[in-house]
Amino acid sequence: MLRRKVMGELILPIIMMFVALAFYNAAGNLNLIEGFPMTSASYPQTLAIMMMVCSAFLIVRFCIRHKKYIAAERNRVFDPRIFLAFLLLVALYIGIDWIGYIPSGIIFLVLLSRLLIKGKPSLLDNVILPVCLPVALFYIFQLMGIFLPTGRLFLRF
Repeated sequence: MLRRKVMGELILPIIMMFVALAFYNAAGNLNLIEGFPMTSASYPQTLAIMMMVCSAFLIVRFCIRHKKYIAAERNRVFDPRIFLAFLLLVALYIGIDWIGYIPSGIIFLVLLSRLLIKGKPSLLDNVILPVCLPVALFYIFQLMGIFLPTGRLFLRF
């Protein structure tokens, strides 16, 4: 059982690496608008690259310190919130395509804050930040000439 827990520390970053590669490739299929220095694929590709770098760091760290992980895993209990956060990330990817960046970003951040924050939830963590961050990023990227997806659901509006 200890080996499974230790291997989980390696398996999750490997899965994250493959998902990041899939995100990067899928972002290359977005509709591009000519004449702008950055494309609509730049933002998701940058996030995918950042995810790949973080995954690579976790894999290297595991390979270097695997003996320390075995000793630490004896006392650590697995937290299923890691997989739930990963599933929320996959849902965000799907949601951006269907309902657009702003609604899916708000839903993702609200659910992620509810999942990760322990104790009494604050108004800033559960409402203000999850609503303001995607809206602000959407308009900041529009000012830079990068148009984030509005979703298939709202194409007729």
